[in-house]
Amino acid sequence: MSDRFSRILPFVATIALGIGIVLTSYGFYSLATNGDEGGPWRKSEDYLVMFLWLWLMTSLLGIWRGPFIAGLLVALLITVAAGVMIPVAVIILLTLSAYILGRLLLRKPEVAATDNLLAGIVVFGSLLGLLVHLPINTPGTWGLLFTLPILIGWRHVQTLWTSIKILSNHTFGGAHRFLLHCAILSAASLHFLVSLMPEIGHDALAMHLFAPVYVAYHKSWHFDAETYVWAVMPMLIDWLYTAGYLLAGEIGARLVNTGGVFLLAAVVYRIGRWTGAGEVPAAWGTLLLLVTPLTFTESSSLFVEGMWSAMVLGGTLALMRLMTTEGDTTTTVLLSGLLLGGAVASKAVTFTILPVLGLVVIIGYRLWFSKDILRPLTRTLLIFVGIGIIPYATAYALTGNPVFPFFNEYFQSPFYPSVNFKPSPVFARGLSWDTLYSMTFESKRYMESTPGASGFQWIALVIPALIVLGTAGHRRALLLSLMALGWMWLTFQQVAYLRYVLPSFGLACVLVAAALSAPALNHRWTRHAWTTTAVLVVVLNLVHFNSGTYYGEIDLAVITNREARETYIQHKVPVRWAANIINELNFGQRPVAVFSAPVTGGLRSEALYPCWYNFRFFEAARAATTHEEMGRLLARHNVRYVVLDEKWDLTKFFPVVKDVTIEVARNQTVSVRRLDKQYR
Repeated sequence: MSDRFSRILPFVATIALGIGIVLTSYGFYSLATNGDEGGPWRKSEDYLVMFLWLWLMTSLLGIWRGPFIAGLLVALLITVAAGVMIPVAVIILLTLSAYILGRLLLRKPEVAATDNLLAGIVVFGSLLGLLVHLPINTPGTWGLLFTLPILIGWRHVQTLWTSIKILSNHTFGGAHRFLLHCAILSAASLHFLVSLMPEIGHDALAMHLFAPVYVAYHKSWHFDAETYVWAVMPMLIDWLYTAGYLLAGEIGARLVNTGGVFLLAAVVYRIGRWTGAGEVPAAWGTLLLLVTPLTFTESSSLFVEGMWSAMVLGGTLALMRLMTTEGDTTTTVLLSGLLLGGAVASKAVTFTILPVLGLVVIIGYRLWFSKDILRPLTRTLLIFVGIGIIPYATAYALTGNPVFPFFNEYFQSPFYPSVNFKPSPVFARGLSWDTLYSMTFESKRYMESTPGASGFQWIALVIPALIVLGTAGHRRALLLSLMALGWMWLTFQQVAYLRYVLPSFGLACVLVAAALSAPALNHRWTRHAWTTTAVLVVVLNLVHFNSGTYYGEIDLAVITNREARETYIQHKVPVRWAANIINELNFGQRPVAVFSAPVTGGLRSEALYPCWYNFRFFEAARAATTHEEMGRLLARHNVRYVVLDEKWDLTKFFPVVKDVTIEVARNQTVSVRRLDKQYR
């Protein structure tokens, strides 16, 4: 690079940043002057204030013992105040067990802790997914399973403890570095706090918490696709939630989910370092990820994308290290197959990621391929297929459709109509030149959200970072940018939904970290301008922290008081309250008909949903137009108790269901009803 060109790079970086700031300001101005779009802002300074308090507490304690110990002390204080010492201790032991299992499998002391942990998580999730077929899934069984690695690999516990002591004694020199690490720990504390709130999310209560509760009381999962259309979908991460629930209750499951977000943040930091970013820039990338509203969406409810994205990016990093001949080749290629296989077994969207990774590996084969790698590569492919194929083979064996209920027009499973499942037309499709702008200021086109759900870094920092990195010819960062773009393009061809491209969000934060380390930012005023912009983006993201979720509240009274917790659930999700009532009344655990939104997480018996979750029961319920027909239908399914919501979308069921049932309890518009004796 010529000296003249080097001298103009700071100017290019400043201009790029200025353009990003102007475009972001224009987006705010447009929303402020457009009543239709400006109305739905969901913002609250509460998250920013809470973050600042946590930051102040962590910084003061950090002056005494360093940021790492300070973060642990803050977490301990929250744990004691919330009275969740046992669930937290259990999850720590589960984490330790997965880490040691990874160490035993990979057998290399130089393998990073995050890689060992992810490897152990994938193996445990796969094993648990097989065990749930059998009626042996009790806290004792799973407790023994997680105890074995700790007993076998006790020497690794001592090694880990030594590493933790070294980290705790690490000095974070410089005010900037010190405050930045305290900010990361404070952002992590926000995610930890929301994980202690009760679960009220739709997807979680319909599926991700429903399955763990079902396994806890039935000791197995029946993979009944006729009753639950999602019963045979890839659920590796749901089995990890089940482990958390069996051993530590609902909070345990939610802590497993939040742990996935923390793992994703750790992997993003490592990828940033792989690009050549310094410690401080890589930390900035990590902080941006943790304060992004979409990340908070993932930690606020039992979504699987946090852990899934950690597997995707962990496997991607392993592939990139393989192509740059970093680390032991055999271990690296094994790790990539293991983590990507786990990602496939966790979420079918992984199939939009694999082509991009495959193309990169094929194009760069000269960098890594040799005769010596043939044997470990073959073994890795077998592991990848062996882990990834489990849910699809199960679905094919039970339904005749390996990706049930998708593409059923082709596979013709009798358990679902012979039509291809189509995503909601509410969300956009495809990429366009203004997608990043639209994601930021028209977020409702990409997720159930309000403006800002994708975070405000895209226009203000990510695009300027791409300009800087492109101008500087940063090969590693540009490769990652092309991969992120490819993932988004393939996924958005089906549906432009933000949660499905969380791995691309992680790589976007890596690009910002790489740009902050670029020589173009060595100029003092340029570096200050970028740092100031990053601070403003963090503030904006925190002010709109819950813009991507309707259930991302943090109420300290609910966290610390059991009665307040029950009142909160009763008010926020009366259907879940109804499920708890039925659990006490429904002796014999007979099936329950749920004429409401399917948010019955916590219900111990089978649930019959008159919606697309159970299309046969749905069709039968629609055909029952008289109270005699409805009564016979419910009796034929051995139903004694019914949940009925007067404000449910399908209100046409209300009159006939009401005629054949007797109200037992009511909360707002939701009632628990018992089938009249004459129909039993």
